[in-house]
Amino acid sequence: MSDDSELRLALVLSLPDDFEPEEIDEETASLARSLSPLGTVVGTTTSARDPAGVKGIEVVIGVLMLTVTASRQLLENVVAAVEAWTERSSARSVVIEFAGDRLEITGASAADLDRLIKLFVDRHATTEP
Repeated sequence: MSDDSELRLALVLSLPDDFEPEEIDEETASLARSLSPLGTVVGTTTSARDPAGVKGIEVVIGVLMLTVTASRQLLENVVAAVEAWTERSSARSVVIEFAGDRLEITGASAADLDRLIKLFVDRHATTEP
């Protein structure tokens, strides 16, 4: 799965640092389950430090790699699923990374987040739905 119509996204999850390993695993698995209908989850890591390929993150609770079709609708659906997951707790955040771009979903106003999501999707979607 790696042609120009597909993207491999890194999703870096942050959770409260007092979470137990089992809670971290369940939170990571929860987001992976939410995303699996949208693409292929090709790998997960939990309780990692400085995971390969993810820059500027000192301590990471979880990392998901997701391969998706580069369509506008699918990217919007991925971001919406991540946004819904982060909204369940103010202590959650996710950074979506692709081709040097980072979209952090946490604590932003709805208008700011909508604008950032639109810019990210516009930059990386190669096909219409």
